[in-house]
Amino acid sequence: MSALKPAGAPIPDHAGTPVSADAMSVLELRDVSKVYGSGDTAVAAVSNATTALYPGQMVALLGPSGSGKSSLLLMAGLLEAPTSGSVLLRGQLANGPGASIADPRAFRRQHIGFVFQKPNLIPFLSAAENVQLALEINDVPADQAQRRIHELLSYLEVDHRSDNLPNKLSGGEQQRVAVARAMANQPPLLLADEPTAALDSKRGRQVMSLFKQVARDLGAAVLVVTHDHRSLDLFDRILQMDDGHLSERAVTSMLNASATA
Repeated sequence: MSALKPAGAPIPDHAGTPVSADAMSVLELRDVSKVYGSGDTAVAAVSNATTALYPGQMVALLGPSGSGKSSLLLMAGLLEAPTSGSVLLRGQLANGPGASIADPRAFRRQHIGFVFQKPNLIPFLSAAENVQLALEINDVPADQAQRRIHELLSYLEVDHRSDNLPNKLSGGEQQRVAVARAMANQPPLLLADEPTAALDSKRGRQVMSLFKQVARDLGAAVLVVTHDHRSLDLFDRILQMDDGHLSERAVTSMLNASATA
């Protein structure tokens, strides 16, 4: 991959290295709960989840279907408000009384990138135009946008495919373009929901390695919901969801468990 520097603040010194105790978190969840419904039909999807993500970290979120992973990701991405508890992004309170983020939608565009199981590229736009759209929505000047598109696609090694429509790209290439689109506005937080589920093992690991590269090079915090235990060695931390309860697991123990499964 070619070098890519963020246009804003320099990469933090702790990107890709153990985080010091006084480092500011990119994302912090404090006793976050999410309950759907009420009364006898109430379902607690997430119960008192607490964690923090820091610049340069790539974190896995594991758990069986229905364990609350998607609900946690939606709250982390400001797509759903928690029933209780607090969500903070770069130290700013995003929900409840005293929230310092007045416009969550605008804040989300500038500070959070999303990558989903399917690339969801617009089929009649080229790879470059799909990335350009994210920049246009954020009112980035045209000349600056073109430079950013070229930098991103070169960094992700798909610049030679910039004029191709999505149906002319392989599955791995489509996900790379989706990552470029997610990173277009240089968000400090990247959230990915099962991004390798539709890929074979080789391409899946390439995408996971790409997230690792983004965390290390750009100082982004990357949270990946995944069932793919084959790439756990790439993660700095592993979080586990079970019946709505969040816990942290040692990477080495999870690797050993995967090896003997």
